[in-house]
Amino acid sequence: MAEEEVLEQVPASSRSYKQIIIVVIVLALGGGIGAAVAMVAKNKAGPAYDKMGDCISIAGLIVNLMEPGGNRYLKVSMVFEIAFKDEALMKMKMKPRLKDQVLVYLSSLTVAQVLKREAKVKVKKEILKLANKVLGAGAVRQVYFRSFVIQ
Repeated sequence: MAEEEVLEQVPASSRSYKQIIIVVIVLALGGGIGAAVAMVAKNKAGPAYDKMGDCISIAGLIVNLMEPGGNRYLKVSMVFEIAFKDEALMKMKMKPRLKDQVLVYLSSLTVAQVLKREAKVKVKKEILKLANKVLGAGAVRQVYFRSFVIQ
């Protein structure tokens, strides 16, 4: 009964203002949390995927690695991301020259030069330099290995 008397003494307009303020605070917190979650989710996806350019694919290259006895092989498939969209078709005409240069480079490697992760990263960088030499400076943005098998 004492609680009812206290509620009766507080004017109705004061209670409604408190309720409105509480609702506004809850909505503001919910909106802030939702925005933060959306920003984190966007950053996990990464901006690089949104801006993927046109690509030239070279699949199924098989080369003998430079090993005594010549019994070791490398089979690799890769994709070259072209920096400028309009140039992708023009660069496709250069694909045979690019494939030839990549074959020559890969066949000059030993197993030790392609076996470890760091070695593969180095090979990617060298192929990127080679591709930009063949196709023109800055023409290739990135090289991606689709498969990389050593036998």
